[in-house]
Amino acid sequence: PWKLTDEEKICVEAYKKEHQYQERTGLAINIAKCPFLAIVDIDINKKLEKSERTAIREEILKKIEDSKLNVGLVETAHGGLHIYCNTGCICLDNNSMVAVISNEKYAVDIFACAYPENDMPSWDQLRMKYDDKVDRNDENKIGKLRNVVLPFSKIKDKSHDKSSHRSIATSEVLEYNQLNQVFHMKNLNSLADVFGSLNFDINVIKYKRKAYHEIQKNADNIDLTYEQAVILINGLDNVIVHNYVSNKDNNEASLFTLFLSINSLRKIPEVDEAFMNEIYDSVRELPGLTVKARENFNSRRQQLQNKSSSPYYLQSLVKNTNQVYYNENFLPTLVKKVDSKQSHQQISVNCDENNAIKEEPRDFNILLVHFRDKFHFLYISDTQALTGLAYCPVCKLHAVKVNDKLGNWNRDLRKHIEQCKLNKGKQVMLSGNQIPFAPHITGNKTYEYFWSRQELQNFKPTKYYITYDFETMEEQINKYFGKSVNKDNDICNSFQNSALVPLSVASTIKTKKGIKTIYFDVRSNNNDQNFIEQWIDALFEEAKQVKADNMYDDIDVPYDIPVPVLGFNSAHFDMIFVLPYLTSYKQHITNYLGDFSHIKRVEVHHKITGVRIQFLDAEMFVTKMKLKEFVNDFGKKTNKRSDNKGIFPYTAFNTTNYNEIR
Repeated sequence: PWKLTDEEKICVEAYKKEHQYQERTGLAINIAKCPFLAIVDIDINKKLEKSERTAIREEILKKIEDSKLNVGLVETAHGGLHIYCNTGCICLDNNSMVAVISNEKYAVDIFACAYPENDMPSWDQLRMKYDDKVDRNDENKIGKLRNVVLPFSKIKDKSHDKSSHRSIATSEVLEYNQLNQVFHMKNLNSLADVFGSLNFDINVIKYKRKAYHEIQKNADNIDLTYEQAVILINGLDNVIVHNYVSNKDNNEASLFTLFLSINSLRKIPEVDEAFMNEIYDSVRELPGLTVKARENFNSRRQQLQNKSSSPYYLQSLVKNTNQVYYNENFLPTLVKKVDSKQSHQQISVNCDENNAIKEEPRDFNILLVHFRDKFHFLYISDTQALTGLAYCPVCKLHAVKVNDKLGNWNRDLRKHIEQCKLNKGKQVMLSGNQIPFAPHITGNKTYEYFWSRQELQNFKPTKYYITYDFETMEEQINKYFGKSVNKDNDICNSFQNSALVPLSVASTIKTKKGIKTIYFDVRSNNNDQNFIEQWIDALFEEAKQVKADNMYDDIDVPYDIPVPVLGFNSAHFDMIFVLPYLTSYKQHITNYLGDFSHIKRVEVHHKITGVRIQFLDAEMFVTKMKLKEFVNDFGKKTNKRSDNKGIFPYTAFNTTNYNEIR
């Protein structure tokens, strides 16, 4: 039988001795042990008068009653609400989602079984998942706020001691009261139903912090002036700043939330780094900084230097902690701004013949679900959350994946949107007149330019290009595969001795300056890139010069022909090694001709520089011949080396000895 160790016995006895005079006053539910259960916790602002808080609670209950929702209702100890419902089909980030919705009336928390008790993520896992975008404050909430107090439970109220910065229990006893038969209810409505009845945005619960949801939406829109920023920073004297934990009810801040808001001031045009350094020097001298906050001030600033949230958090801090200063100094600037806007703003309204205002048509997304003779139309409020794709708001057809680890999807989408605005959102531009189908003309801007001017004699072929060739080595496999031919299944009807893997690649670049050769092999591999990735980067770099040399001297002549990268028999062999590396955060394939065993043409576009290269097989343009014959037919006759092709010692190399051979 299982027994306690001596150390465990001592701990148990100490716990009994400490709590022997305490009695149980209630029960709590561990949310991690209740799959599909969700609890919406609405904390009504305690600063409001009791009559106001009661009115807010009754308003929420009225909305739920009008929607005829089957949910459990509990009045919390401080007059808020717990709404028991079903999680439905929504995937939540964690068991505790705090302040997903917050305003002057109430704050909304979500407690749900996103992770069962045996599958709770560690703090390090969550930090990796959100890329350090979450407050360390939430480490405690992820672990502790899985327990939700049940109705009929009694607790002691707490007050905040400003001197010790701690919560101290008072003598007042508060109780959780059920408002309906919460323990006997079945078939509860979903979390989405509850949010819909209360006019809450269901999309906010997919983000860890609401602040970051607001950043994504209004990243470049800050209606704050340099003068207002100075006033707000000078009004932080009464704010208490902690290292991690902050008490929102007492208008205290943590270094995390304060620094994120300060960093957002960089978006003001007049603000530079010198001004930011002055701000941080001023904040460092605030009397409300705790000892821990002062110790971690520099390290926290360095950690958050590239992150920001909203500057209006500073405004709320000053308003709540320094009311007189806020009214005398900041409010007059808001009045000036409103007057300025009203004097310059022009409002245009579309009206019909009867002078009735006409609403502009609005696009929305629906999902049609068909089951037998019933049809359901589901409204999609966030296509990005549903599909994992971000769609162009102009043409509404182009989409990019948002799960890019390096976050480059936003850059690619912005580039497309800029181009899409030039095309007025039309993917296909149809001409008003009938025109002949001539892709050999319209598909080449340079040829089309000379053809339209009857100057085809000035059109010149592509003179400068890049060639490449791969060499391989054997990798021993020695494995059976296919159907087994004996009872032990250790011998099959097929056996693989070895496989060819890339050993090296060499390229020749022909430009106006002459011929240049680059070479990479397996010995060039490092932790960041293998030699093929290094070679592709070098190709794009050399392609800049090749493209410049191929362009016409007349700058008015359009030139948008990709740089040719030629191989011999590459469609059947070399391209197999290159293809897996052509799609990355740096480049992507824009045109592909052929199948996997016969790759005739691949066009690749560099996302940053905009350079395009085109992998081609020289054999596509000639009759079937050997490489030596090809060189004799198309190489320079003055090049004597063309007649003597060297012999590569393939059998001398393999994956175990390539470092030993020189």
